[in-house]
Amino acid sequence: MKDERKKYMKQVRALLPVYGAPERRFLKGLENSLEEYLLEHPAAVLSDFEDRFGAPHDVVREYVSNIDVDILYRRLEIAKYVRMVCIGALLAITLLSVIENYRDYKADQIFRENIPYSVEETIEYLP
Repeated sequence: MKDERKKYMKQVRALLPVYGAPERRFLKGLENSLEEYLLEHPAAVLSDFEDRFGAPHDVVREYVSNIDVDILYRRLEIAKYVRMVCIGALLAITLLSVIENYRDYKADQIFRENIPYSVEETIEYLP
């Protein structure tokens, strides 16, 4: 069933340590294999996929064991730096938003303090 295939693919995707072009090719090949298996066995469920292709963690373990260690390490380092930059940018945006909101709040307080509550007008007629 297609829902079971999606669930299996989602589990495999979640276990991959990095996600780039090689992983997309790997997942596409796995998805094609699952589709072919589904054509032969339309009533297949998740346990059938695991019996035929292996548990998701075993599939990922096999894939990672075939990757060059230096390439994997470099890609993990890049992913770490990208993650750190994104977190830093989000923190900076949050901090700037808090500062801007505080400045707006103070400006609003000053504005409200300077609003006159009553106005006295004197009308004089010219002779």
